[in-house]
Amino acid sequence: MMNKKGLINIALIFFLVGFFAETVWGLRLNDDQVYGYNCVRLLSSNYRIGKKVALTFDDVPNIYTQKILKILRNYRVKATFFMVGYQVKNNPDLAREIVSHGHEIGNHSYSHRWDGGKTIDVLLQDIEKAESCIMETTGQMPLYLRPPGGLIDENIKKACGMSGYGIVLWTVDSRDWFHTDNRQAILDNVLNNVKSGSIILLHSLSQTVDVLPEIIETLQKRGYQIGPVSSIMSQ
Repeated sequence: MMNKKGLINIALIFFLVGFFAETVWGLRLNDDQVYGYNCVRLLSSNYRIGKKVALTFDDVPNIYTQKILKILRNYRVKATFFMVGYQVKNNPDLAREIVSHGHEIGNHSYSHRWDGGKTIDVLLQDIEKAESCIMETTGQMPLYLRPPGGLIDENIKKACGMSGYGIVLWTVDSRDWFHTDNRQAILDNVLNNVKSGSIILLHSLSQTVDVLPEIIETLQKRGYQIGPVSSIMSQ
């Protein structure tokens, strides 16, 4: 019998299949059919979405996460947080706080040490280890998978499909990890490139904490609704 995780993720994948009319491939595991895309899924540039954008944060939780949560709470904004398993293990209270505030969570691997050429078995072990850690700590199943660094190869796509996850990358890269002392560059990267349906990539960093209020205020003044990834999937 299909478990809850399988039902949620297959429902998500079938929605996206219809939405973007992509081709899917299937793998048979223990008599269950598990589907995954044969290409990277990007949710962007859909005029039917209207003025909605998704805010995402990678590499959580860490020492800056609580400040990000406070800012989001002050602006009444929900987001999607992509959790790294070993950081969840080291910061369990923060991981639970993310969930308790009503934010979505995604799987960002356990080790955050992926490179090209890893076997499917190695990738699956890392994905499943992260999932177990996140579930045991927060009580919530990650909804999506974002590979570390956005790395995609054939084995990663297959491991994703076999584990029941949909891959979510981004369409607007703040490059906040690079611009450690240039807040204007981060703001320009986001605000000059955002459009309806954008998925905005940010990280849990001190410079991100600094610019986040201005990003949110500017987007709201422009008439954008800001939410988690799921908010840009509905019309």
